[in-house]
Amino acid sequence: GMSAAWQALLELRQGPTPTERTLGFETALALDERPLTVDVRGATAVVHLAAAPDLYGTAAIVYALTSIDGIERVGLRVNGRAFRYWTGVPCELRTRPDEVRCRHDDR
Repeated sequence: GMSAAWQALLELRQGPTPTERTLGFETALALDERPLTVDVRGATAVVHLAAAPDLYGTAAIVYALTSIDGIERVGLRVNGRAFRYWTGVPCELRTRPDEVRCRHDDR
């Protein structure tokens, strides 16, 4: 049968239900960011994607998979290469110094 991990990713790929959409939920993943495969080894799920998701897409994948019993870690691979997650909000956009990690964009 279909693995619980792939079932969770399929639900993400389908996006919000019509009811969820009326409540203001939006899809977390763009079409090109949708997961292609997932491999679960021990407590780690590795998701393969064709394009890197943004913060919300990354979070949606991680939360969906770590909500499954036995999955404690999630790795993302984009075009076969390890994806180091989100690089942070631009520092000048932070509203509090302790809010989130920030990055200094090259000028």
